[in-house]
Amino acid sequence: MRRQMLVARTREQGGRAWPRPPRWLLWPLGAVAVMLGVLLAAPRPAPVPLTADGVVTACGEDATCAGHALRRIVARTDPRTALQVATALTAHPAFASEGHPFAHEIGYATAEKYPTLGEQLQACGDTLGSGCYHGVLMLYIGKPENARADLAAVCAPYKGKGAPAMYTDCVHGIGHGLMMRALMGKAGAGGWPEIEQALAGCGRMTGAGETEQFFCTGGVFMEYRVAATMKAFHYPTPPTYAADDPAWPCTHVQGVSRVACYSYQGTLIALKSPTVAAAFATCAVAGGEAAQACASSISRDRVTGSLDLDRPYVKRLCPQAADPALRQTCYTDAARYYLYLNRDLPGALSMCAAAEPADRAACGTVVRRDAQAEYRIGRAAPL
Repeated sequence: MRRQMLVARTREQGGRAWPRPPRWLLWPLGAVAVMLGVLLAAPRPAPVPLTADGVVTACGEDATCAGHALRRIVARTDPRTALQVATALTAHPAFASEGHPFAHEIGYATAEKYPTLGEQLQACGDTLGSGCYHGVLMLYIGKPENARADLAAVCAPYKGKGAPAMYTDCVHGIGHGLMMRALMGKAGAGGWPEIEQALAGCGRMTGAGETEQFFCTGGVFMEYRVAATMKAFHYPTPPTYAADDPAWPCTHVQGVSRVACYSYQGTLIALKSPTVAAAFATCAVAGGEAAQACASSISRDRVTGSLDLDRPYVKRLCPQAADPALRQTCYTDAARYYLYLNRDLPGALSMCAAAEPADRAACGTVVRRDAQAEYRIGRAAPL
């Protein structure tokens, strides 16, 4: 009778009568239901943003968040796609000066994705100041098993082959890695002992000449400056500078290493000076090549690779150098750095066109020379 009532009621509802499951199935079915509920309620991982606008939507103006997003893009796609997104991010005011640090983050993710150093370097692109190469090399050198590796051998495959900038960028990346290893091996803020340790690593490169020493020690000083002033993503405790000497640590080194140091010291001097004109005057005290390198550092500091931002910047900045030679350096090296970031000769020459008439021709000559000699980029129309 009960079965007949169930069938009749089910027919009225237009459905089908299903037999009730045996009691021994009730507990397993309940467990499955609970598990499904947990899975459906659990937060799903956020989708990987694959465009600059997507990163900005996810991160706002948080550079650390954006760096992590770029690393996820590498894992999802490849380093060159992430570099394209990072380049587009520099058009956003909050990230205008973060292009090179972003490329470092992409390099770290590249090192995690590919098994060998050769594959990692091959996967990188050379945009954003070759920061991807630097990130790869920083992690390579930071591994304990590579502490005594012949660092000259790391870059040897690029020496004399292709564009010379590939070789010097590789050597520069070694300097970054040596400084990173020294800072990460210390509890608390770093200082001169860690710089000295990293410089000694550059000195151990077999067969290294002045070119290698300049680029390797430049990587050391650049990494120290980035760690101290730019909220680098990988340092829990930033290193410090001497409070009473705006030229420190350049006053501790000599020769080509001194010039390499001043190549990154102008940024710090400008931060500590009351005016840009005063910063250029402090650079002038260094004298000779070191003064030129210091002025170059000031002019490169906020060159982003975007002409809309960079041309107005140099037009405001460079006339504040009282020394004509340093003013010329300011214009020329801003254009050279734009070329370095983008490998775009016409764009770099348009940066020269923003200079005062007396400085334009010399700027164009140097930029064309770099394009051909360093990057194997052909001729462009005159200014």
